[in-house]
Amino acid sequence: RLTRPLLPEEPEAEDGPAPSAPTLRVGLFNAPDGKPATAARIYFTCNSDFKIVAASGDVVHDNGKSQHQWEVTFRPENNIVELRDNSRNIQYTSKQSFRIVPTGRQGSVLIKSAVFKDSIGIDIGDREVRGSLDILPNPYGFKLVNEANMEEYLYGVVSAGLPHGSPSDAYKAQAVVSRTRALWEKAHRQENLERMDICDSAACQKYMGLSEEMREAALAVRATQGIYLTQNGEVARVLQHDNCGGITEDGSALGAPQLVSVSDGEKPIAATRSADQLELWTHEYPAADRYCEASGLTPPVESRWMRVLSAADISRRAEAVRYLGAIRHMHAAKRAASGRILALEIVGAKDTIVLEGDKAIADVLSPGSLRSTLFTIQPLMSGSKADRFILWGAGTGHGVGLCRAGALGQASMGRKWDAIIKHYFPRLQLNLPVEKRPAAAAAKSAAPAAGRRKPKNPHWNRQ
Repeated sequence: RLTRPLLPEEPEAEDGPAPSAPTLRVGLFNAPDGKPATAARIYFTCNSDFKIVAASGDVVHDNGKSQHQWEVTFRPENNIVELRDNSRNIQYTSKQSFRIVPTGRQGSVLIKSAVFKDSIGIDIGDREVRGSLDILPNPYGFKLVNEANMEEYLYGVVSAGLPHGSPSDAYKAQAVVSRTRALWEKAHRQENLERMDICDSAACQKYMGLSEEMREAALAVRATQGIYLTQNGEVARVLQHDNCGGITEDGSALGAPQLVSVSDGEKPIAATRSADQLELWTHEYPAADRYCEASGLTPPVESRWMRVLSAADISRRAEAVRYLGAIRHMHAAKRAASGRILALEIVGAKDTIVLEGDKAIADVLSPGSLRSTLFTIQPLMSGSKADRFILWGAGTGHGVGLCRAGALGQASMGRKWDAIIKHYFPRLQLNLPVEKRPAAAAAKSAAPAAGRRKPKNPHWNRQ
């Protein structure tokens, strides 16, 4: 089912997306590691008439009809991608890339019933995207890339980032952080065959397109249009996570030292705690003075959680790194100031390993389901060997940058979006378009040309 656009379509409207906004190439159906999946077949429908454009730029079909369902299929016997119309007639075949381009205003493409070579970890549900859809054949199938206006791309990203009914200022803070991330990814794109700027999975930013857009989120994107975070005048690298559990993490371990650890509340949390204090903190119900507890819109399990893990399963998964034998015990060899585990030592009957980093720790303990590395460990022994381990944890995600639960809490308390941003990114600056800057700052940007005398105004250099 095609989604009806949430906002007015007139591009000349004052609150519409800027025509000058950059375009973004978004890889679709990406795995958790950010790599795009290879499709064998999809069906698609456009919300307006559309055309098919070859890699050369030539229009090879110009009268595709709105609401008609077409099929794209890979033929392994000759490595050709076939494009069939709603009557199953072949309209185009190619081993080169081609593009589906809706010709109407606010054109969109609905991708349906996608079949992939390997769909592990991929959300294969139908999705509708604004802009055009690129089909990129390879020897095993084809990949999908959506090219869309940056601001309209953000409608879907911000909607997916926060729960429905979130406060307006939380959506605005999310919009600024998401825009910054997208601009940074575009500016630092690694060369790839798909010419993809950013992926659609949580490895970059979750993006389900028009299918999940919320009006409140789209309005927040428009209200903050063009605003992003900078460091030394350049687009900053920013990160975000679901719930910090009460304190965010320093970003140095993730290559982002500009993102510093902050207490997620009015009162600071001790930067370094004893083992007993940390044990008590992970066992008790989270303090009510934490911002991440203030909104009531996030599930309690994001803040405090418990996992019971089999020692035998841990030993089996550890064999991918080293054979340990029966697990005797494991403990945090190194913790960050926030309490998150940086290195985990696992001692077995035959050998010992030290796992460093979130992914290495999660891959051995609980692949794909370990909420965070902010946890304490309680062994359940059977003689000299461990039978099970209980993990008592706090928070969800790596803990660096924007805490989305905390942003929701601050906005619910009445705090404005720019104050929320400043709390989580104290070392970064907001880049405001000229029309959104304070009057004094705007006056400075319109300074007289060199050689002319500046007027004597005591407020001239005020930011």
